[in-house]
Amino acid sequence: MMYSKTSHNNEAKGFTLIEFLFATALLGFMLSMTIVTFIGVFRFYIWAGTTRTNQASARQVMDTMTREIASHRIVSAAANSICLVDPNTPSPTTSKAILLNDSNVIETQDYSDGTCSTAVGDAKIISNDNLKVTSLVFTLVTESISPTRNSGNSLAFRQSAIINMSITNNSPGGSLTCSPGDNFCDQADFLTAISERQ
Repeated sequence: MMYSKTSHNNEAKGFTLIEFLFATALLGFMLSMTIVTFIGVFRFYIWAGTTRTNQASARQVMDTMTREIASHRIVSAAANSICLVDPNTPSPTTSKAILLNDSNVIETQDYSDGTCSTAVGDAKIISNDNLKVTSLVFTLVTESISPTRNSGNSLAFRQSAIINMSITNNSPGGSLTCSPGDNFCDQADFLTAISERQ
């Protein structure tokens, strides 16, 4: 009697434990990189939108301050405030100030005297509450104007105000200054000059 010898392949098909662990680690790494990239892009998108909004608000604030100064006469200016009066009143008894308050918000305040020393009423906020104004500086420049432009007086003077405003845009809860290496922090300076009304 003859027997035929047949060969059987008993090797198991599939992944080994090492291959499975390697594939899992590779998949986890790729997934974590995708999530980190998505979070970074989303954070940059939010930061860019906030920066655009803050810069538009800052330009509106500068326009408001410019209109106020151009329609008034300047009495005095300090580091972060300027005092204005109505130019049509010879001896003004009321005045208005534009100032940066302790909450880093720009506001206007009415006063019952001509030198901005006795405040009356509530202050009116002219800057966005979300706008982080880090500094507001008014600098006065006095210039002489032609006598023919001032009813024939021998010499007349007019004051101009240089407005320098700085804003900071960073992550919520951040400080008013940008830390070195923080790519999601933006500081912008706005500078303009305007003459008082005669």
